Amino acid sequence: MATKSTSTVINLGSQRVSLATISGGSKGSLALTRFFHHDLEGDPSSDATRIPQMQMGVKSVVDQAKAKGSDVRCAIAGQPVFMRFVKLPPLSEDKVDQIVEFEAQQNVPFPIDEVAWGYQLIGEPGSIDVEVLLGAIKSDELSAMNSAVERSGVKTLSMDVSPMLVYNAYRNSYADQKKPALILDVGARTANLIYAEPGRVFISSSRIGGASFTQAIAKEMAIPFEAAEALKLQKGTISPNGTEPSDEQAGLISTILKNAVTRLHGEIVRTNNRYKSQQEGSLPEVVYLAGRASGTEGLAQFLQEKLGVPVEYFNPLRNVGIGPKVNQDAVAAEAHTMGELVGLALRNGPQSPIELELVPPSLANARDLEKRKPALLLGTAGILGALAAGGFYFTRAAQVIDGKIGDLKAETEELAEVQGAIESSTADRDAVQARTGAYTDAVIQRTYWADFLTDLNSRLKSPEVWFTTLEPMIGEKELTKELTGDFEPILGSRSLKKFKAETGSKRDAGPAKRVEVDTVTLKGLFRSPARPTIVSEVLLSALKDSPYLKTSGMDADDQEIVLTDLIKFNDGTDDTVWAYDFELTLPLQEPVVID
Repeated sequence: MATKSTSTVINLGSQRVSLATISGGSKGSLALTRFFHHDLEGDPSSDATRIPQMQMGVKSVVDQAKAKGSDVRCAIAGQPVFMRFVKLPPLSEDKVDQIVEFEAQQNVPFPIDEVAWGYQLIGEPGSIDVEVLLGAIKSDELSAMNSAVERSGVKTLSMDVSPMLVYNAYRNSYADQKKPALILDVGARTANLIYAEPGRVFISSSRIGGASFTQAIAKEMAIPFEAAEALKLQKGTISPNGTEPSDEQAGLISTILKNAVTRLHGEIVRTNNRYKSQQEGSLPEVVYLAGRASGTEGLAQFLQEKLGVPVEYFNPLRNVGIGPKVNQDAVAAEAHTMGELVGLALRNGPQSPIELELVPPSLANARDLEKRKPALLLGTAGILGALAAGGFYFTRAAQVIDGKIGDLKAETEELAEVQGAIESSTADRDAVQARTGAYTDAVIQRTYWADFLTDLNSRLKSPEVWFTTLEPMIGEKELTKELTGDFEPILGSRSLKKFKAETGSKRDAGPAKRVEVDTVTLKGLFRSPARPTIVSEVLLSALKDSPYLKTSGMDADDQEIVLTDLIKFNDGTDDTVWAYDFELTLPLQEPVVID
């Protein structure tokens, strides 16, 4: 009979750190015995402050739980993690690791030696439907999070990824659910779409989260993020159509939230179509809301009306008992946010369908040392015996080594002089490069836009599609005087305006801003009412392998670039017009500096 065990688990969210202790019974039952949380302040998209705040949050919940010295399992948010499902050919079990490592090198958008990565097979090796779920994160980011945890006086056992843990909790709580389901986990920075049906799982992430709701309020009302967050929590509700709050401010917030959630609905529809067409999955017949930001009042009703399927809140505690020291009302209100904690507790038993973890380098080294301990102890005993038997021999060897050390010291002194000369030359080279770098960049970028337009013109061969406007962008913002300081707006659809600097007292007031154009928006027209998709076909062919535009891989926010999803165009059904418009925004391969 298995013995009872207690897990201490921590969820490292972008806006909240939570800790729970969950005990496991002899028959796989679970019971929540303690629960604590600590909310993080400020905008969660500000990466510079996240790790220090995370460390404070972990220390707070560890102190509240008096858990110092405990072994803990941790959940990290899906936002910094690269996830990809890759179909594998039928293969034998002994070749899985080799093939998956090759696939990881091909798919992970970072050098493989700079990431911590893991995988989970979906299906059985040798079957025609087997695929692998890859997960990877930059090692330095994972190490920073692990250090923030361990500085609080606990020891990390594992670090797992939030969406996989929520899926495991769903399988534990809804084992009787046979309908295709979508678990919509809306966190602070992302919304994870977790598709679950018998024998199949698929996970996709969207950059729309609770923080984007708050940012929309802050922008519309011209107030700081913290004030907008407080208003969202106090008055944030998505009112049904035809009913608006009597409070004017609450009505404005409702409208802002409705617009933001409409974008989320669009992401769900697009991902549903991709899951059905590319993964051959079934469209969800029920939606479960999880994550702290999903608690926005009216969200469930809004999505139910839009999607046309039942929408209810996820309850990972359906099969978890509640201990006597836990406030049941408080836990009931927070249940939809606790999927990661239950998923972590399941990692101790056989009820964990996905066991993909990302191992920080320090934890990997500790595990490797633990495995080697028996061999190291045995080897040490052998060495000590050999030393005892051959003491005289090693005494003589020590004398020889001392002589060699003297020779090496002399050689080291000579090499030190050479190294000093090299370092001096390197410093001179760096000084020259610092003086000439700006001039070199200016010469290279002087003809950049002319070369760009020439290349673009040479690629577009179809007489049915043509460009009218090219708009350089800074992120998602147009290149305007507000951003560039001394420069006017850019390239018009009928003429090529020159960049020009203002003169007079305004010019003397201070140096112009140095900016980097990293994105361009291409606008144009197409003539093919009988076949409006020609614009996608022509642009896919024309822009493929462009030396100036990034048409594949990952963008600056680590989101996959899918060209067909980025092309916006008129559907071409209006036969009273001569041509139809389209628009496409893409990142540049390399930013262009304007200063």
